Formats: sequence, C-alpha cells, structure tokens
Amino acid sequence: MNRLCEGKEIGTVTISVFQEDTTGSPLFFVHSSNEEVLPFSEVIENTLSSL
Repeated sequence: MNRLCEGKEIGTVTISVFQEDTTGSPLFFVHSSNEEVLPFSEVIENTLSSL
C-alpha cells in the first residue's frame, strides 16, 4: 500500500465511470466502503452531478 499520509485509514471511496451506450454520455457510480466516509461520497456525487 502506498503511504502518502500519516494516520489511520478510515475507508475508501471508489468512483466508476461508464459511457451510456446510445448517447455516449458519461455515467458514474460512487461507492463508500463504510458509513464513516459516506459524507465524502455524497460531496463527490453532488459535484459530479452538477457537471
């Protein structure tokens, strides 16, 4: 594991990006590894939705 930060890891947020078949529009899925990082996922999802 790459240790760029000092401290305890509390979770992971994963973003998967897809392309819609008919329109070619980007689609995304944000996944949180646990409830502790859920607020970060919500900010990311809201930001991506506004693009």
